[in-house]
Parts: sequence; C-alpha cells; structure tokens
Amino acid sequence: MNKIAILGATGHIAKNLINAFSRDSDKELYLFARNIPKLQDFIQKNDIPDDPDSITVRLFDEFGEESFDAIINCVGKGNPKEILEMGPEILFLTENFDKLCMEYIKKYSEAIYINCSSGGVYGLDFEDPATNETVTTINVNHISRQDFYRVAKLNAEVKHRGYPNYNIVDLRIFAFFSRFQDLTTTFITSNLINAIKEKREFVTNSNEIVRDYIHPKDLVSLIDLCIKQKKLNDALDLYSLGPCSKSELLDYFVKNYGLKVSIDNEKNFNSITGKKSLYYSINKKAASLGYTPKFSSIQTIVEESKYLL
Repeated sequence: MNKIAILGATGHIAKNLINAFSRDSDKELYLFARNIPKLQDFIQKNDIPDDPDSITVRLFDEFGEESFDAIINCVGKGNPKEILEMGPEILFLTENFDKLCMEYIKKYSEAIYINCSSGGVYGLDFEDPATNETVTTINVNHISRQDFYRVAKLNAEVKHRGYPNYNIVDLRIFAFFSRFQDLTTTFITSNLINAIKEKREFVTNSNEIVRDYIHPKDLVSLIDLCIKQKKLNDALDLYSLGPCSKSELLDYFVKNYGLKVSIDNEKNFNSITGKKSLYYSINKKAASLGYTPKFSSIQTIVEESKYLL
C-alpha cells in the first residue's frame, strides 16, 4: 500500500490524480487543501470512492505529522489571467509550499517529492518546441510581470537539483485538459467549450498555434513510474503521442459539435504569459523511466470534452 499525500487537492491536476488514485486499491490518499468543503463537494459529486480507510481529508496545517511514500505538490494557479494578476505574489506562493515540501523530504528522506512544474521554465517565447538543449534567458534589467511565474518555477527546480541525494522530481506540464477543467480560465480549450455550450460564435485569428495536451491517464502513468523508481532527482517534460494545432481543434469541434468560427485578424490572441506558438517539448527524457504515452493531444480533447459537453 502506497501512502500518497496530495497538496492543493482542489486544483485541476489534483482532481484528476484523486479520481485515478482513489480507484487504485494499492493507494491510500491524504488530501490537503485550504477549502475542505470545496474538496468534499468534489468527492461527493464525482463518484470518488469515499472510503475513510483509503481517503483522508485534511487542512494544510496538518501536513508533516506523519510519513508518506510520496508527496505531490499541486499547489499553484492554473489560470494565466490569475497568474498575471498575482504579480510577484506567485513567487511567495510557490516558495512557501515548496519550502514545506522540502522540509518534509529532509525529515522523511525515503519518500519521493513530486512537484508539478511548468513548461514555462523554458522561457516566454516558443517559436520552437523545447528540447534537452533549450537555454532559458531573462532580461534582468527589464523584469516584467510575465517573468514572475516562470522564475518561481525555475527557482524551485534549481533548488531541487541542489539536493541530489533527495528524491525530488519536477514534472513540467505544458498543456493539460480534462473533464475537470475550470471553464472560467482563459485557455483556448475553455473558450471553445463555452462557445459550444452557449451556442455562440468562436472568434479567433488566423495565426496557428500548437499545444500538447496530456491525457490524465498518461500523467498518472508517469507519476506511478516515478514513485516506483524510489531513487530519483530530475526534471521531466510531459508529452503525449503527438501535439495538435489550433486548426485541428477547430476542425474537430466544427464537424462534431457544429461550432461556428469567425476569423478576426485585428485581435491579439497571444497568451498573456508569453508568445507560445509551439508550446510543447520534444525532450523525451521520461522515456528512460519506461514512460510511453497512450494518447495523442487530439485523442485527449475528444475523450475528455465529452464529459464537459
């Protein structure tokens, strides 16, 4: 039986981990959150096996009182608009919870600390996909609000590599989509789903973008492989069987849901956290652990969007 602690249990990624792990008889979950009623509401509404012997819900203040086989840090903001609005506070949020996990892993050194990082550590502009040789730069004399989030994630990763004897893995997530996505976010997937649900026209420009949407099952698969490794200190990029373009997304929803699309090249639809034309990675280091994704980006969109529509 693996005892797994999930911090930030009301977040998008955490909800998918809870949904998957709660159905695994080999896992005992300890869920830590600030808003317990919100977490309990999610458990009740999504047929999560609410077995008191396998799921324990607690406040953050109670973290660190017992040993776990793995701790997964899902704390953070997922909505680009909220990230930008937080400004430098995102640095403190990331640092505070990472410090909590680092103190834990120093005390319980046999456990593994899995941190949900971001592809944003590679930089703001993605004219090309990330590789194992990609170098990130920052204009130190002209720090912008767009820099805070990536510096927060990069700072955590640099710190983790400084403790090679501890089991710490940073999972860099570029794009993630599931049935639990918050549709108030500014992601293109949220805007598409809302346009269909509200039977209104989807407005975009003719600029092509490419994203790599990770299926929840592939994310769970990589996390399981990390836990089984026992001894591991590294950063791993998540990737699917293949990314998809905006035009592929539009074609699918036009053909299958009757989406109406309007092109307006006068509007700027670039990500508010940077220009991300090709926001994905071809760094396949995770394959060395045995990671083999089962789903492509478009398959993820097709399967998970059915639950939202």
